[in-house]
Amino acid sequence: MTDGTGVFHGPKSIGYARVHVRCTESPRDFAVTLALDDDEWNNQLRDGGFSDWTDAALAGLEHALRLSGNAHGQWAVIRVVGLVSDTIPRYIAHASALAAWDSVGYHAETEELESLLNWTVESFPGLDD
Repeated sequence: MTDGTGVFHGPKSIGYARVHVRCTESPRDFAVTLALDDDEWNNQLRDGGFSDWTDAALAGLEHALRLSGNAHGQWAVIRVVGLVSDTIPRYIAHASALAAWDSVGYHAETEELESLLNWTVESFPGLDD
């Protein structure tokens, strides 16, 4: 089992997202699911709130794994943390992607980080556009 954590701070220090992911090795299968742990940060998410955050977390996780050539294993988003006042799905997706790379020890080049940021901007329009 491998865990990873990704953190993203929005521009001008506005916005914050932290995502925790977990992988159970499986050489044949690839899946990305939501398996929220019992942390109190997840209470509203488990009750169905903030579905745009969980959708973004899953999308960011899968995108980063495919981009880095690590699309194998059973992956789960286990915790999503943000601030209701200024966290947007874009930040969640970005943090989730960073968590994926953290868990597999992938060190992205500058161009890949820029590509990831462009992908999150295009995929998840936000208030700071």
